[in-house]
Amino acid sequence: MQFLGVAARMYYDFLEQTGRSLESIPIFQKEIRGTIIRLQVPRTIFTESLLLQVGQGFYALDSDDFAVQYDDKNGILTIETHAELVKSGQKETIQLFSDLKFLVQAVIRFYASNRVQPLFHHKRLQQIAAMLPHAIPYAQHLDSYQNHALQLLFANPISYIWGPPGSGKTKGVLLESLLFLLAQKQRTLLLAPTNNALEQILNGILPQVQLRQYPLECVFRLGIASSDFLARYPQCCDYHAQKEQPNLFANKKSSKQRMSEASILAMTLDGFIKRYETIDNIAHIFLDEAPYTPLIKALTLGYFTAPLTMLGDHKQLGPVCEAGEREFVGDGAMMRLWAISSIYAEEFEEDSCTLLAKVANIEPPKLQKTACAQLLQNYRYGQNLTDLLDSCVYHIGLRGQETPTEIFYIDSGKSAPIVSKQYQSMSEVAAIAGLVPYLVQQETQLLRKDCFAILTPFRLQRMMILRACPQLRNKDKVFTIHRSQGLEFDTIIFSPVLLHYYLTDSRCIGALQALNVAVSRARKQIILVCDVAMWRTNKGQFLERLLQNAKPLKGAL
Repeated sequence: MQFLGVAARMYYDFLEQTGRSLESIPIFQKEIRGTIIRLQVPRTIFTESLLLQVGQGFYALDSDDFAVQYDDKNGILTIETHAELVKSGQKETIQLFSDLKFLVQAVIRFYASNRVQPLFHHKRLQQIAAMLPHAIPYAQHLDSYQNHALQLLFANPISYIWGPPGSGKTKGVLLESLLFLLAQKQRTLLLAPTNNALEQILNGILPQVQLRQYPLECVFRLGIASSDFLARYPQCCDYHAQKEQPNLFANKKSSKQRMSEASILAMTLDGFIKRYETIDNIAHIFLDEAPYTPLIKALTLGYFTAPLTMLGDHKQLGPVCEAGEREFVGDGAMMRLWAISSIYAEEFEEDSCTLLAKVANIEPPKLQKTACAQLLQNYRYGQNLTDLLDSCVYHIGLRGQETPTEIFYIDSGKSAPIVSKQYQSMSEVAAIAGLVPYLVQQETQLLRKDCFAILTPFRLQRMMILRACPQLRNKDKVFTIHRSQGLEFDTIIFSPVLLHYYLTDSRCIGALQALNVAVSRARKQIILVCDVAMWRTNKGQFLERLLQNAKPLKGAL
């Protein structure tokens, strides 16, 4: 396991040499008052890796020297720190960056300081045995697949709960597991790869925690909370993060005291890697969105011997890694640990050389020591979409709802021929621009911000859509597929542009996973905007089969 540190250092050097990790974040307005720096920034920023530059000094905002709050509704980043730095900010230039190298540095430090035990260690069995007298009861409100998953995860040292979106991984299996552990007065570590994913999990489970008469203070959420989450659940947030909102105070204990007393510690995996030495007495670890989590980060969980349950869907996108196949040659193959999903931990520990020689996440994981439960009943999709996804993507016998998912199409017609690597379709852009005013009006009337989103595989197409729809600028409404992972909307408008092997050609596993992500962002309705004649000639393609289930949009809205 010693070469994990080498792999982390190699990836850091790659990012340093290529500059791919550093992204400048524009600051539209700056206000400095007392010990507060308030910055107006874009409404979509990656809060896990924020770096503040004041003059010649650089400061990682995810540290105990800063209290940070991000208002994603208005794009306001509020930073509280010591007076000396704020005073410097009044004189010096302030810049803001997102730099993934800081997250990689934390992984380097972790492996330099720890000789981590393998995840599949015999000591996990001892903790499982200790829980057996407290067998979890059958939950009448859960289906048979979810109840089987509950029994399985408490009877095995490492488990993986696999199901598509809407199958009850979070609000069913995870929630009941946490409530059971709370009842047994057992301490839990709840992890996710991003802050957005973590808050989605907590927003799903906290109402039920409160309904079951547990105080919300028993859950401690560490890291940079969104303004929405802080306003809704101040009791769960770090006192240090609430200084800007004293009216929301529900718990004025220090972070150290909260961490020692909380029954559920919730944080990103990056947060765990930074804080692991302050965490103890963990009875069970839950890693949600595990397939999206890089293996090299998940292996840090070997620091504890508590049972580990991973949840997710490996038929969707895997981890984001800036290095690619051209870099994964020779010793560079070690950097694949950043591209390989955490659910391949078993294969890594059995034969790391063979795993690192393969293209990441293409072959199904070999889950022999990992107990796997499949959730086959879907509570979001109609049987029409469920059948399509099962026949094209899952192949496990999924069951859907009787009410069909609404699937429509808008025939944009042909676009001008696409110049090499200029992946855009102005006819699709025009069709979407005609639809947007109605969708914006509907969302405004409902006073919601999650009614619709527009997805496309290509960055240039996203830019063209925003240029044609000025009312969507500075709003989180237009995404590439990769940026949309973990988000949900009532209606998804999808602009595929063209048949591209790596992004829309379902014969490519990576493209099929991306298309699965795109359609599964929709809670109720999918609108495919495309050259219908072109896609209908591509028999067997996922989008061609989606069109078979779709109706023309005319008058449907």
